[in-house]
Amino acid sequence: MLLVQGDCQWAKWLLLSMIKGHEYDASFCNARTIMSPNLVPDSNLNALEIGEIIHTVDDIAEGGGEMAALATLMYATDPIQNCLSSGSVKRHGSSSAQCTLENLRPTLQQFPTLWRTLVAASFGHDTTSNFLGPKGNKNGRPANYISLIC
Repeated sequence: MLLVQGDCQWAKWLLLSMIKGHEYDASFCNARTIMSPNLVPDSNLNALEIGEIIHTVDDIAEGGGEMAALATLMYATDPIQNCLSSGSVKRHGSSSAQCTLENLRPTLQQFPTLWRTLVAASFGHDTTSNFLGPKGNKNGRPANYISLIC
């Protein structure tokens, strides 16, 4: 069915949103389509070109779509805290459901409780900064990183 839709992004979103289990793909497709004009103004990019520019949810957040990035991560198959990291993401050959806390920060710091909860959860702490378990830091950063970015 996806071959029938061709380069029409809204049709791709519509098809994916109707297939159970493809909610993340539909959300990512939608966010990617919405954000592409912000990343490359005055262009008529086709689906392949958009795919070359926006590989991950982090690319969406980096382009100013922090809320779209967060909304997309809510549909990821992994828990949201496993999709968040500090530092960088793997742009090729890995899941598109990854985002850095640094790229979410500009907008999400306007919502302090949500921001602190996301940061704490991504480092294995609860919202009162008590250690929850051995989640570990993906990039080898110290746990006090939480206090630096909050």
